[in-house]
Amino acid sequence: MYAKYPAWATRNNIQTPAIESLVQVLDSGRPSLRKRAIPAVSALVATDPSLFDKPVKGKIVEGLSKGGEGARIWVGVIASLAKGQSVGKVGGLVGEGKLIGMILDQASDPTQTEAVEGSLAVSCHVRQDG
Repeated sequence: MYAKYPAWATRNNIQTPAIESLVQVLDSGRPSLRKRAIPAVSALVATDPSLFDKPVKGKIVEGLSKGGEGARIWVGVIASLAKGQSVGKVGGLVGEGKLIGMILDQASDPTQTEAVEGSLAVSCHVRQDG
């Protein structure tokens, strides 16, 4: 919806409540819901890049710091954002050096294919932009 009708999302001022709701889903929802929320977050941030700096950036750092399943979900968010218009912001965040170890840790278990793919996607997209 956000990707197809960005003007609607902007005009109706739904970005902030929507991103806050999606972040809550990413933190606490069932795995199937979290996986569906990832592209929605990416699409919404594409309609308003300032959303990356406000709630999303802090939640990425917090989510990766927790480790485990939560970190794997946030690696997916980073990978999704890195594939779009937010690649520069993601590159800047990863380039600060705090997250790279946490992201690469997610690639250490080959049985977690989504986490490995997400970690590698972040590395590829950020590197291409930088």
